[in-house]
Amino acid sequence: MLYPKERNCRSNIRSKTASILLICILVISFTSFLGAAFAQQTGQIDVSVQGYDGSSTMTASLLDAKDRYLENKTVTTASFSFTNVSITQPHSIILTYKGVPYTTNVNVTKDSRQQVNVRVYELATSDENVTISFHHIALSKGDNSVNVTEYIEYVNVGDKVQNGTDLKIFMPQGFTNLRSSHSCCMTKTDFGFFFKIPTPVLPGGTQPLDLSYEISPDTDQYRFEERMYYDTGFVILTIPSDTDFKAVPNSNESLRSEGPVEIQQQTYDAYSADSVFAGQGFALTVTGYKSPSINVVWAGTGILFAIIFGAVVYGFRGTKISADKLQTESEALTSVMAELEKDFAEGKVTEVEYLKLKLKYKTRLELVQSKLQEAARAKVK
Repeated sequence: MLYPKERNCRSNIRSKTASILLICILVISFTSFLGAAFAQQTGQIDVSVQGYDGSSTMTASLLDAKDRYLENKTVTTASFSFTNVSITQPHSIILTYKGVPYTTNVNVTKDSRQQVNVRVYELATSDENVTISFHHIALSKGDNSVNVTEYIEYVNVGDKVQNGTDLKIFMPQGFTNLRSSHSCCMTKTDFGFFFKIPTPVLPGGTQPLDLSYEISPDTDQYRFEERMYYDTGFVILTIPSDTDFKAVPNSNESLRSEGPVEIQQQTYDAYSADSVFAGQGFALTVTGYKSPSINVVWAGTGILFAIIFGAVVYGFRGTKISADKLQTESEALTSVMAELEKDFAEGKVTEVEYLKLKLKYKTRLELVQSKLQEAARAKVK
């Protein structure tokens, strides 16, 4: 005979057992459903390589949508596959052939099997099929110098990939302070530079190059020359308009004058040329970059030299000097001393050089300012 409490206990046990069995059945069913669903969402990517030479070893990597590597394989045939690939997210394939990587995106589709074609190219052995589509040269006035900025766009017009090719760059004699976003890939030569292409350029692809540098001529006129090492589609040379710095009339050689041209809300005098062949060049003479002041020039040792032009060299030997000329030299010396302080703070000159130059310019400045005060007193009298 079961007491009421025992009957309730057994009833609860049967109820819990039934619940546990039901949960187990649901879990098994759900797991089977997920497995079936997952199996239905995987597929295969078949890759076909066009341009393969039939013998070289390639590497192929499969990446997910977050650029995480899922599979890497070595390939020696023009056709291969990636299997068990999720078709619910995009992928990318990186195929490396003869040291050049080719990336292809694989989009999401409803098909469980996709075909992807990758085009590869042989390596160029020279810069023979390189041209320049556009070359812009901007000249402007510096501190008794000509500032030059160049933008060059190289084009691979051949049927092979340019990888690590050395491109030739002509540079004028006496250039200084070269700056470029690709300075790491440039090697100085007797004619200018070799610029090693930093990343592969496929057929039809382009490689830009930016340059800026300074030229400090000794004369009041400077003949800027450029020689082209590659066939060039279009050249444009610009100079700011309405300034003392300008082109000497009729000095443009192999360049036609385009007159004033507005670029980004500024007006420039423009000169251009079409279809300049390799070996040809052009020239333009400029003037107005000199000023009656001190020209600061950096020698290779990092020592600062001040070159004082004849117009502002005064020996104070009893000759009468105008207050305007004295004021010009005073301003020039003040500017040079400020530049010296900056260069010393940036570590461009040693402490000994700094102290010598500072004393030299300070003494000169005090003498000029003393003469200015004398001229002012004489004017009052």
